[in-house]
Amino acid sequence: MLELGGKDPMLVLDDANIPNAARGAVWGAFANSGQACASVERCYVHESIAEKFIAEVVTETKRLRQSTGADTTGDVGSMTSERQLLAVQKHVDQAIDKGATALTGGDRLADVAAPFFAPTVLINVNHDMDVMRDETFGPVLPIMTFKTDEEAVRLANDSIYGLTASVWTGNMARGRRLAELIDAGTVMVNEVLYTHGIASTPWGGVKQSGLGRTHGRAGCLNW
Repeated sequence: MLELGGKDPMLVLDDANIPNAARGAVWGAFANSGQACASVERCYVHESIAEKFIAEVVTETKRLRQSTGADTTGDVGSMTSERQLLAVQKHVDQAIDKGATALTGGDRLADVAAPFFAPTVLINVNHDMDVMRDETFGPVLPIMTFKTDEEAVRLANDSIYGLTASVWTGNMARGRRLAELIDAGTVMVNEVLYTHGIASTPWGGVKQSGLGRTHGRAGCLNW
């Protein structure tokens, strides 16, 4: 089994529970400072609920506390290295130069020697930007809107990666139907991030996210 990272999409449909989806996006994008292969790396939200969803995401993001040193009261820690922080900064800067807007974050923490990057929410993004195409592996959540389910699936699949993805909806049958159309090793409905840590769920990618499976039925069959 070979797992090579991803650019995991999150699709928020027009019938999704907005507060739950917003909390899921924040958890999925910023847990471990965004440094998880299954992190939410790009989010697509239906245009009819985009304003409310984005407002909820920004509110939740601004509540996050970044802790340094021995302080264990924070929610988000540092990047793994200065090198990785600079890679994240490059993605954010390029997106802003091309017309994106940072609603919160957008830069490293001032006056902190360690590589802390502020949890960042970007809007006005598109697939011409590296932040929507290349693995960022940091605390950055770019949000783009869509009009139809078909467009959402097309955007999710417009990537060389295919590790995990998620669909957020109030209709499980609709969520499962769209999940089957997304090119990813694992697609969750109304959940993000956790599958690599649970032995009963599949783990592994397609396309340039790798090959083979561990965990789940497929992983057991591989043994």
